[in-house]
Amino acid sequence: MILPKPIWALLAKEQLVNTPKTEGITAVPVSTQPRLTSKESTRLVDWIFANEDKHTCIKAWLGFLRRYRKTFTDIAKGMGRWNDESTHSLGHDKWAVGWASDAMLPMANALFALKSFEMEGAVA
Repeated sequence: MILPKPIWALLAKEQLVNTPKTEGITAVPVSTQPRLTSKESTRLVDWIFANEDKHTCIKAWLGFLRRYRKTFTDIAKGMGRWNDESTHSLGHDKWAVGWASDAMLPMANALFALKSFEMEGAVA
């Protein structure tokens, strides 16, 4: 799970993750192994949404994600076109959208998180 530094700090403070201090938190994971089970991830996500109004860092992060999801969805709507020349027998390729809006949100989240860790430089 890619989370901004203030969210990690809050989760550590609330003892929801085993991170003793924010100085030890890095933007790059030190292991490729999952750190949370599916059940733990679900509980954590539920906690984040339940506490959005209590913590400004959660509200800012989720607000950012909501704004960009809407922006990406609006872009996708404007980029779609009807393809009368579709040749597929089922016709499911008649509507074409040259934009993967759903794939952009995780990238926006990662950039938000990198910024929170004050990362500098180019991202490819």
